[in-house]
Amino acid sequence: RLIDISISLNKTEKDLWVHLVELKCQSNIIQQIRSNQQNHLISLNEKFER
Repeated sequence: RLIDISISLNKTEKDLWVHLVELKCQSNIIQQIRSNQQNHLISLNEKFER
């Protein structure tokens, strides 16, 4: 019984951890995309102004 509980707990913790890591990665990717878009817009603006 106890062993079963600890195994299931570990699995849940691992799942949570994986989920957290994925979330972190996603937010990093989103930030990168945003900054890329901003840079793109800025360069477009500069071309326009020339």
